[in-house]
Amino acid sequence: FYKEVIDLKKDATDKQISIIANGVKSKHDSIELTEENLKIIEMREIELINELKDTKTNTGQLLAKRNLLLESKAQADEISSLLYLNTIQQNMGYFNQLSNQLADNKTKKETMMNAVKALQTDISNLGIESEKLKITKDSIRNIRLIQEPRISPRPVGPQKRNNVLLAGILSLLAGVIL
Repeated sequence: FYKEVIDLKKDATDKQISIIANGVKSKHDSIELTEENLKIIEMREIELINELKDTKTNTGQLLAKRNLLLESKAQADEISSLLYLNTIQQNMGYFNQLSNQLADNKTKKETMMNAVKALQTDISNLGIESEKLKITKDSIRNIRLIQEPRISPRPVGPQKRNNVLLAGILSLLAGVIL
């Protein structure tokens, strides 16, 4: 009967170890997915930085042309000036949007990096737990003989003499009290 109990305990421990192994595998998959997303975010950051540079140079060129227009004509064309001003404001708004997107991407990147670190910590904790379960499984054993049984030189049994003596004393005491 005890052998069946041992086998059940070992099987339960094996199942726990396999569950932990599956958890580790899923966490590794999550890390790979997160790293792929990080690569995408890094590529988008590079694109945003390039767009920011282009927008900044474009805005600078527009400002220079507007200043030239204002200087060249004493009575500058109001519509041209207004169009330049409108375009410059749109470029500045676009520049701010790109800056916000870049900041958001950096925040996402930091969050993902923290998630990867947390997953790696979880993986190491699961590895430790798996090792503990393996040690526990190795310690589950059947009954074994540690030392040979021996016979006591003084056998244990009822002590008739002491019991009769005690009963006599108690009955004498009860008789005296009565």
